[in-house]
Amino acid sequence: MGIQERKERDKKRRISEIITAARQIFISKGYTDTTMLDIAEKSELSRRTLYLYFKSKEEISFALMYNAFRELYKRIQASYEGGGTGMEKIGRLKRAYLDFYKDDFDNFYFTVYFNVKLNLRNMEQEDARRCFDVIEKILSLFAVILEEGTRDGSFRPLKDFKLTALVLGEMIQASMQQVASQYELLERATGRTQEEILTELFDLSIHSIIA
Repeated sequence: MGIQERKERDKKRRISEIITAARQIFISKGYTDTTMLDIAEKSELSRRTLYLYFKSKEEISFALMYNAFRELYKRIQASYEGGGTGMEKIGRLKRAYLDFYKDDFDNFYFTVYFNVKLNLRNMEQEDARRCFDVIEKILSLFAVILEEGTRDGSFRPLKDFKLTALVLGEMIQASMQQVASQYELLERATGRTQEEILTELFDLSIHSIIA
């Protein structure tokens, strides 16, 4: 291995270590209360060294968000490849999303809870653009399922598949965020498990488009 390759390998390893440390800090303290010094100390780096890799905690957060949305997209894409009707594909998408929430909550956290928003200003950052690109892929795949389901009679006629995908996606995300933040109260009030409540919310959202 040459010197340049070794440097590149070491850089990737260091970035991975920083992102792992930042994930733990962000989850425990929240975005607002986390500082670059916190992340540097958790990464066992000086703050000056940390700034060689990331210019701000916002930039680090976008790297975390990109990894999370990429993992979600992989799960949704795998669920789509099973074939079947639009309704069957939606059912598998629901299962993939619920499993993502249940089995990989740390990544789920960075897709719904994080209060760093993607906007035109931060689109100049590479990881922010990559986040947006992955979100676009998720919405596009959702729209394809809606279009296929409309053609096979699973769903009622829809005028704008991309818009419907966006609205349904926002409804589902918001519902899952609320349940995750108040699950103990909701479980006590309903006598249902967290997963049962989430499934019902997902089904109610999808029910609005069923033929």
